[in-house]
Amino acid sequence: MPDCHERIPCWWEPPVAFLRLQYPFNSVLGMPNGRSDNAEVRLGGLADRCVSVENHALAPWNLFSSKADRQTRFSMPYQVLPADPSDIPQIANIHHEAFEEDPILGRLMCDVARESKYVFDQRFYEKAFAQRHLTGSIFYKVLDTETENLVAFAKWVYPYTLTSEQEAEKAKLDLERSYPEGTNVALFEHFFRTLDTKREKNMEEGKDYFLHILAVSPNHQRRGLGTMLIQQGLAAADKDNARAYVEASAKGVGLYRKHGWKGIDYIEMDMRPHGGDRIEREELLMREPMTGSVQ
Repeated sequence: MPDCHERIPCWWEPPVAFLRLQYPFNSVLGMPNGRSDNAEVRLGGLADRCVSVENHALAPWNLFSSKADRQTRFSMPYQVLPADPSDIPQIANIHHEAFEEDPILGRLMCDVARESKYVFDQRFYEKAFAQRHLTGSIFYKVLDTETENLVAFAKWVYPYTLTSEQEAEKAKLDLERSYPEGTNVALFEHFFRTLDTKREKNMEEGKDYFLHILAVSPNHQRRGLGTMLIQQGLAAADKDNARAYVEASAKGVGLYRKHGWKGIDYIEMDMRPHGGDRIEREELLMREPMTGSVQ
């Protein structure tokens, strides 16, 4: 029997899964504490059925509550890849599904027809991809390699600088905005204007990384996909010795704290005039670079 000391607890059955995590910019799987050890892990191997991963207590696969849960989740292989414009239809669909029940975002267009929401989201991402050279945006996707479906995505904003001509181009494009019929325009603009103001206050332009959007299909949540997408930007930020900023709902804040983010500010939105039942709070968090990270 293999020695399981300092390893993830073992289960002694035949092999159950093989998980391979591939990253476009860093070849190893970064752990939430900045350490990186294995990019490829065999679960339930014949020779050694323990998974040797340093600092395994923070590894996403150590959070599963039961053997059956582990087997079910690990039987579905996932791969992180850069996203491109051909992914926009699936990205727009996941965006809608992931944020439909959000207590703030879900109220912005609650009176808009579903098809109109989808068209709006698709146009938003078409614009976001077209403006990547002006915004420092990098999109990642998680692919379910068994179905070839996109099941999660993230939009990271890396530090960038613009020429005066690019600044003028970006300012002009930022003015182009229209909403589908039924949008709560006042709430929409107030919410995002407030976030923009806080961003300008809390972030250092040209130096900080920013996790702008993270969305996982409801059918694939709680499987570590958020962690996989988060680590893409954090690995780059740590390599640059840079901070990373994120805006978190009450539902998502716990995940970000596990990866080293700490609250520095917040905003509150009274949703009672808009069909909600309380004042909702969005946490604004900053993560300092992790020293000693493996690159």
